[in-house]
Amino acid sequence: MINDVQNSDQEFQVLTQVLESEKHAKTKLDEARTQAETILQEAQSSARGIATRTDKRIQTLHERFRKELTRKKTNREKAFQLEKDARGKPIDIDKVKEATKRLARKIIGATPK
Repeated sequence: MINDVQNSDQEFQVLTQVLESEKHAKTKLDEARTQAETILQEAQSSARGIATRTDKRIQTLHERFRKELTRKKTNREKAFQLEKDARGKPIDIDKVKEATKRLARKIIGATPK
């Protein structure tokens, strides 16, 4: 009978140790979950910040691109208008002939008359 009581006490102690270990493990698990949740929230906040900054940078680049495109378009329209206006003026044939003769003389190295 004494052996039964000793065995029973040992079993009770082992069971108590197991329960304490489970309780300790559950506490550690809960702490780890809380820590993981905190880390996740910080990461999500950081990701939102990165996304916001990236969106702002993209918007800035788009605005610069639009301004540059508008500037180039305006310059091309002005150049086109100048060219169009130049084509609309009558050409002085005598001036063209004279310029052609001077250029030809210069090319061949002749002296002007």
